[in-house]
Amino acid sequence: MNEFSSKIQVIRKSFLIIVSLLCLAISMPALGLQYARPDATTNAGSFTVTGAPTHHEALNEATFSDSDFIVTSGNSTIIFSLSDITDPGSYASNHILRYRCQSTGGGSKERCAAALYEGNTLIAGSPTSNATRGSFGAFSYTVLNASTITDYTNLNVRLTASNLGNGETLQISWFELEVPDGVVIVAPTVDTPTFSSVTETTAILGGTVSDDGGAAVTDRGTVWGTSP
Repeated sequence: MNEFSSKIQVIRKSFLIIVSLLCLAISMPALGLQYARPDATTNAGSFTVTGAPTHHEALNEATFSDSDFIVTSGNSTIIFSLSDITDPGSYASNHILRYRCQSTGGGSKERCAAALYEGNTLIAGSPTSNATRGSFGAFSYTVLNASTITDYTNLNVRLTASNLGNGETLQISWFELEVPDGVVIVAPTVDTPTFSSVTETTAILGGTVSDDGGAAVTDRGTVWGTSP
């Protein structure tokens, strides 16, 4: 429980009439986050794996590691199913695709892209980006509206390497999908307000927030007046 109190003062003496007392507690929804990562390799394309037993295990770390990765020497798309996450309900915005890739080559840049699917239905795809040469670079793409997703247990990602010529390679070391956690917004509960130390010019008002409604209470206080 979170108790709160505030002292009020009326400048004009002998004129303090407390006609109503309302304790306020404002609870703002604090959305959690959940992450879907590769949990199986559906189609490896021409990608091979280095440093991990399987293609998806090279990419599914909670914290990225560039020591294991998948690599291709030709234009190709690899498909991974993603681990199950819960439907965020009305929070269909701010789904973020993140991945890391690098390339070796000369001339025009090798390119990489990520696309999110539900089954065989495209939800959103990132723009094709120039891969960084010689070191892994971080790429991200925000899906502003993912309301077309109906089943968050049937998502897959397709990672594509393109613009590769003879002797050129592209490596991908990590992927994750970030999705908001759906929360139910419930008004906080405030116990019966209290008042004490009432004088002609001051009073102490307070109350207790007995239930925060499932989110952090960001503000609390009292409302008072001298007329109905």
